[in-house]
Amino acid sequence: MPEIFQKIMSQTLEDMEGAICCIKIPIPGSSRKEYDQKVLQEASLTLKNKRKCAKPMIKFFGHIVQASGIMANLQKNKIIGEFPQPKNITELQRCLGMVSQLGKFLPNLVGINKPLMQLLRLRPQWCDSADQKNAFDKIQNFLNLLEILVQYDPELPTTLAEDISVWEQQNGPHAHLPFLGGQRSAEEWIHSGSEVDRTEVIKSNLHPVFSKIFNVDYYFEEAQKLRFEVYDIHGHCSIGTRDDDFLGGVECTLGQIVAQKKMTKPLFLRYGKYAGKSTITVIAEEISGNNGYVELAFCAKKLDDKDLFSKSDPFLEIYRINDDESEQLVYRTEVIKNNLNPVWDPFKVSLSSLCSCDEKKQLKCLIWDYDTRGKHDYIGEFYTTFEQMRKAMGENKIHWDCVNPKYKAKKRHYKNSGTVILKDCKLHRIYSFLDYIMGGCQIHFTVAIDFTASNGDPRNSCSLHYINPYQPNEYLKALISVGEICQDYDSDKKFSALGFGARIPPNYVVSHNFAINFNSEDDECEGIQGVVESYQSCLPKIQLYGPTNVSPIIGTVAKVAAEEEKTKEASQYFILLILTDGVVTDMADTREAIVRASYLPMSIIIVGVGNADFTDMQILDGDDGVLRSPKGEPALRDIVQFVPFREFKNASPAALAKCVLAEVPKQVVEYYSYKAIAPKCPTMDSSESACTTPE
Repeated sequence: MPEIFQKIMSQTLEDMEGAICCIKIPIPGSSRKEYDQKVLQEASLTLKNKRKCAKPMIKFFGHIVQASGIMANLQKNKIIGEFPQPKNITELQRCLGMVSQLGKFLPNLVGINKPLMQLLRLRPQWCDSADQKNAFDKIQNFLNLLEILVQYDPELPTTLAEDISVWEQQNGPHAHLPFLGGQRSAEEWIHSGSEVDRTEVIKSNLHPVFSKIFNVDYYFEEAQKLRFEVYDIHGHCSIGTRDDDFLGGVECTLGQIVAQKKMTKPLFLRYGKYAGKSTITVIAEEISGNNGYVELAFCAKKLDDKDLFSKSDPFLEIYRINDDESEQLVYRTEVIKNNLNPVWDPFKVSLSSLCSCDEKKQLKCLIWDYDTRGKHDYIGEFYTTFEQMRKAMGENKIHWDCVNPKYKAKKRHYKNSGTVILKDCKLHRIYSFLDYIMGGCQIHFTVAIDFTASNGDPRNSCSLHYINPYQPNEYLKALISVGEICQDYDSDKKFSALGFGARIPPNYVVSHNFAINFNSEDDECEGIQGVVESYQSCLPKIQLYGPTNVSPIIGTVAKVAAEEEKTKEASQYFILLILTDGVVTDMADTREAIVRASYLPMSIIIVGVGNADFTDMQILDGDDGVLRSPKGEPALRDIVQFVPFREFKNASPAALAKCVLAEVPKQVVEYYSYKAIAPKCPTMDSSESACTTPE
């Protein structure tokens, strides 16, 4: 579509003085006679400069096209080799765009590219490290290989590879087609379609319960697509041979599983047919993260006296016994001088350090008599678990015999070398984002769209609201990329869609807070597609006007969030996505509204669309300091993330979502922690089995 390309390039270069967009259109011909017939007769072209026609060789989009075939342009290779290492987010996005275009079949691309993608996720901080430099150097070297840049040749043999991270050259270059299979890390499989892992085989059972656990890294800001496949295995070889029967598969996102905690879906055969009544149930459980800390208060009674002229100076050590039987010191108390009945100060230790968040993990406790020379005298020991320690909560106290194994072996009537008492055990849970989501907390998504006149007439192709039949405008790109992530965490899949800065029917009075479906009683749309359709149907009915006031919409969402706050439950958290083409007009009111909203269960994402100067908008993003209201009142939390869309023009659609949603999990936890609200207990469908293992 040359005319569309011409139009897009002209719009892109319109602010660049002296820039002209010219399109090269290659017209091939096997002979000069055939070429002249195509150009002069069939196309009816009038040529102003015939010297530029009928060339035996041309350079076109990084390739050399000639009679012998298509080959890479080595001059372009030199440019790739001299491509500078990224020093900021914008340069990194430009680099990743080049890799996306040229590196489709780089070996182990996801693994090599991981340090650079992590840098993108860390935005706005920039952290240059050796890992990122090594990743860039490897990619740069691979992109210079002719095997990577070569054009596909149908005359050469084509190999169907089960894993594009392993490739080889046989008698020239090959076309490599990725196939579901192979062995990769969880992250690589999620991104490229390779296998993460497989369960054990259960024989002769139509209702198998698998014990295998799949470990997958979770990122809220990404749409991590998964596919589960079930096979009936006949042979002794690996799954996927011709002897095995494919029983069905299902596709979903990791976010869907996490949001539902227990997800049951029907299995599908090839071409979308149901696999009878077969279903698969997948259960999500968080296995990493800090589950909080514990406060312990120990004392002891009648310890053995190890000193000749005074009493023992006891102290207590707690060791965690690891899976490999090694011992890790967790905590050492202070020394209590000259006392056989010591009372040690209460102390705090994280559950991760104490027992690796495993309540049944063995703990070894030792009692020593302190010696200034470092040769402490051994008094005794005992074993326990955190599960046993938890019984000391409240009025209950737990007692252990402090035993010296040598004395026990030698003395017939030996009982103990004293008694150790746990007076109190207080557990302080630190909940994670997954705790709240898997406890049933819903993410309610609202989008607010700028319909001010500065966007341009929607009927004009230069307008930011222009509906291009071939590609979405910037408003739609931002809406879809963020909304598709959030929809996995909203059970009814209904989203509020609002507009501001337009004259609306029937009286065409300016409104800074209206439903784009024009239903004042119910501003929700069915799914992201429903929002897109309401946006497109809304444009012809309104008159773009102004000014750019966003505080009314922030106040509307805050009002709903305030009602949710009254429940004192972690039921709903609100995300407001504001799409605007310029700096807000009511800055003072907006700052006031954001400070008020920081006390409520909500976050605000602002995406700047177009080429306006958004410098003044950075004040709303608290990354550079605490946002304050005009009266000087500070925001309780940093709840605003502002991003200019132009920084992601050349990046993948997922890059914007990663950037703007990366801080949401932290904001959710901060709010509920401040309010001391624990996650709700996860609810299971009563129609489902109480069994917590997959079928």
